[in-house]
Amino acid sequence: MPCLPTRNDIVAEIDEGLSAILNNALAEQEEIPFMAIDFEGSSEKIGEKNHYVLRLYGSLINGQKAVVTFTGIQIFFDTLVPVNEFVDDFKIKIDTILSSIINTYKIEYIKAFPLRGYYTEKKSYLRIFTLGSGDRKKVLQAIQDNNFEIASDDMFSFHHKIARENGIVISAQLASLGKKKERLGKMISSVKVK
Repeated sequence: MPCLPTRNDIVAEIDEGLSAILNNALAEQEEIPFMAIDFEGSSEKIGEKNHYVLRLYGSLINGQKAVVTFTGIQIFFDTLVPVNEFVDDFKIKIDTILSSIINTYKIEYIKAFPLRGYYTEKKSYLRIFTLGSGDRKKVLQAIQDNNFEIASDDMFSFHHKIARENGIVISAQLASLGKKKERLGKMISSVKVK
């Protein structure tokens, strides 16, 4: 009874030198084509701190499976500073809300274009960093309960925000690992080829 070929058997049969090209590119730390077909995000403890970890799953030019792992991603969300309020006054309100829910957080002032609508000028936001995605969800809900506008109301898909902020392609489009690694620096901790 003939057995079905494994993925590795199929890759070896249709390789046509692509594995050698790929291995050389990996050894030389050159750009390689990569298509992410799936992804997952999770909060993991690295050392003493929780960090967001984003994994992209896909295949390489020779058909081998690959996992690209981004680590060291800080967990955050942005809340819009109301037009009629001073940034410092709004920061005090947000600080009061946060301190009643979580112990450790950081608030930064940023200017950015809103995700929805067309704007010619950037708006003022407070970027709120938390230690874990659980804390992020709690605080995000509290901010919404106080009728403050946030840049993204997606409570559970932090990977979309990370992708937007860092130019990571997580859809079925062809991406180049070399350009992303150069741009993201230490965030890419590993590329595993199976």
